[in-house]
Amino acid sequence: MMEEGVVSEIEKFLAAQSATSREDRLVEDGLLLFLLAMRKITPKTKVIELRPSDRDARRLTYYLLDPGLAPGLAIAEVDESSPTAPVVRIYPDWDRIAHYYGKTPRELDELLCDRFPALVHRHRLTLMFLLGGD
Repeated sequence: MMEEGVVSEIEKFLAAQSATSREDRLVEDGLLLFLLAMRKITPKTKVIELRPSDRDARRLTYYLLDPGLAPGLAIAEVDESSPTAPVVRIYPDWDRIAHYYGKTPRELDELLCDRFPALVHRHRLTLMFLLGGD
């Protein structure tokens, strides 16, 4: 039988791992909202067009496309007929995205249009620095 001290240490370790995982998820959730607001993308946006040269293209596709932050947030198609580089068109499912954040599409629209632009303006350099590894 295991000693109580060992069990206690294992429980502490697992709790710390769980907290770290939740913190990482919270940061990723916030970064997706920041990227959407930075690009002025709202639930009224039907299509998000990304080019390979877009600085945030990799992260947006990572967050929105399966497996992404949650399944079914968006679908994509690649248009290779562009003369310069392929264009990825992302079609967001705003109902699912809003539900993921515990909002309705209307509430998410208010958040992205009314509250986030000032936040993006105020913290743009800091957030771009954090995204610099992309």
